Amino acid sequence: MSIETLKNTLPEIPNLSGVYKMRDINSTLIYIGKAKNLQKRVQSYTKINELSPKTRTLVENVASIEFEITPTEKDALILEASLIKKHQPKYNILLKDDKSRQYIKLSNHKFPAIVRYRGKFERKSSLFGPFGYIQGGKFSTNDTIKYITTFVNKVFKIRSCKDSKFNIHQACGKPCMEFQIKTCSGPCAGMISKADYEKSIENAKKFLQGADSEVYKNIKEKITLLAQKENFVEAELLKNQILSIENLKSSSSDVNFTKFENIDVIAIGESLTKVEVFAIRNGYALGGNLFEIHKHDGTISEILEAFILEYYSKENSPPKKIFTSHEVSTQNLKILFKELFGLTAEITNPKQGEAKVLLDFVLTNLQFQIGIDAKENNEFAVGMEHIRKAFELDFVPNRVEIYDNSHISGAFFTGAFVVASQKGFEKSQYRKFNAKYSKGGDDYAMMAEVMTRRFASDSSIGNFPDLLVIDGGLGQFHAVTRVLDELGITIPVVSIAKGRNRNAGNETFFTRKNPEGFKLSNKQALYFIEILRDESHRFVITSHRKRRDKI
Repeated sequence: MSIETLKNTLPEIPNLSGVYKMRDINSTLIYIGKAKNLQKRVQSYTKINELSPKTRTLVENVASIEFEITPTEKDALILEASLIKKHQPKYNILLKDDKSRQYIKLSNHKFPAIVRYRGKFERKSSLFGPFGYIQGGKFSTNDTIKYITTFVNKVFKIRSCKDSKFNIHQACGKPCMEFQIKTCSGPCAGMISKADYEKSIENAKKFLQGADSEVYKNIKEKITLLAQKENFVEAELLKNQILSIENLKSSSSDVNFTKFENIDVIAIGESLTKVEVFAIRNGYALGGNLFEIHKHDGTISEILEAFILEYYSKENSPPKKIFTSHEVSTQNLKILFKELFGLTAEITNPKQGEAKVLLDFVLTNLQFQIGIDAKENNEFAVGMEHIRKAFELDFVPNRVEIYDNSHISGAFFTGAFVVASQKGFEKSQYRKFNAKYSKGGDDYAMMAEVMTRRFASDSSIGNFPDLLVIDGGLGQFHAVTRVLDELGITIPVVSIAKGRNRNAGNETFFTRKNPEGFKLSNKQALYFIEILRDESHRFVITSHRKRRDKI
């Protein structure tokens, strides 16, 4: 929509509060906004010299505008938030981070299990976290999750088995060894009623969500009762569990986290492109997770406000307290938290005292994470340059797709690829393909099928890669290049035949320029190729096992 066309629509726009929805030429929603006065707000888009580059791009892509009138500005705010959450318009999205997070999960099951979970946030299950990085911490993220899940297993006797194992024991009517050693209440074999198991789940949720004083009181009463009955073994077991979980509260020598029960600290980096959310629950530091955000119009305060709203709309409900690294207007956030989550969070920017000490710690934690992130990104950028030199490419690749297949004697045939860029592995863009046409253990046919489905049929995947890396020898190389030639697609291909005795560093490589095969003397390129191939192998094996276990 040109500026003139936009100006011509102004007389049709009411001077009322409401929400405006911008669509592109394909009628796709690309932006949703609110306004106290819709006409004045849309008129601001016609002042081209005052617009930022991002807003100019938005205006250039607008083909039509729709409006929804609301009784008040508050109603417009709530409607805007719900519509953005539902439609996720391109120009409203601030977060572009797609890294998988680590959580503790109570599964969506008749008898829920408590397990470690890594991935995107899912609302069907109860997730607690995310757990992240603590600079100078005594415990790793994995250890923290392990200690907490073990505590919940032994204290609340919540099962930790996979659903497939649960179903087996349910069918035979006998519990597994976890019941015998008293870390599970045996719901699979009817050793506990559904109502009583649900009570255990509710108590576990209370503990994980932060209401642990009552939980500890009940456990200590149980220890006393067990001791009175001279059941000293179980009493000692419970006592040790409490001590082990209390140790987590001293996970860092710099900050006393026990003084903060349930709080998120949100800090933004100087570049305004990195934000850390550091969580504390029950006085336990869950650690900080780093998020990358798009360049955003507005002040630091406005960027943080937008981040907070989008983060909690996508992730967990907000805690009772939120500390921010900069002043934030809280009026709209409090209205939306009340509407979306039914609670009011206290949002402050600490200036002194222990709260300021905590904030400074998180800012330091953020800088460490940014440094780690930059180092990892630099390693991939350097690795891509080594690949360019090793395989005589015309330019440094930014998107590389690495392919691999997996099967057991021809069964459960699975193909997959992972994606690497100069910033690292792009895990949200990984894909797997279950065999539809390939039969038996024909690796060449499966590789051809994957190529065909990837490049001829699968339009859901983004731009074509700058380079294909195939974990396979000359046969896989010919299968891939034949499909690409038939489709008229010109992409450099590197195929890797494993070295003698499958030794890393002794591989043979096949390319279009050197189809007869050659060795690489560039050790840096070999090392980087090994990293890429290991990730593709890990992903396809994991996908294959999940498929096999499910079936």
